[in-house]
Amino acid sequence: MGFDMTYEFSIKKTEQEYFSLSEIAIKSNSDCTAIAKVKILYFSGEAHVYTELAEIISFYCQLKELYENNSGNAVLFNMEGIISLNLTSNSLGHIIVKGSLHNYPNSITFEFKIDQSYLPQTLEQLEEISNLNPKLLQDVIAHRKKIKK
Repeated sequence: MGFDMTYEFSIKKTEQEYFSLSEIAIKSNSDCTAIAKVKILYFSGEAHVYTELAEIISFYCQLKELYENNSGNAVLFNMEGIISLNLTSNSLGHIIVKGSLHNYPNSITFEFKIDQSYLPQTLEQLEEISNLNPKLLQDVIAHRKKIKK
């Protein structure tokens, strides 16, 4: 596993409208540290976050389903409540990106729309991260299939 490397993924409409999780460092089989960033025109914020690889992998699986089915939503949040991200697809191929970033006592709430065609690069980035722990990836996939029944 790439413990000595850092990873990143972003959901980007433009250089002025994006959410990213960068400098993702895998500390063990499941613990990660990262920097969450959001920029919406003239507003921006960032925060150091602790998350788990399973949360990122679950988001990847949800986002992949959203992309393939052109419907549904994908949610990413960490247990500390620092990041909350929700992508919702409509039948027209548009995706509403909503979220919040908290760096206590400050916070930023954001929303922007992207076209579904913006997702392949994000999915590639998340796939690379998810493949760092193939067993965990398979466990998350199996769990998602189980809850769908």
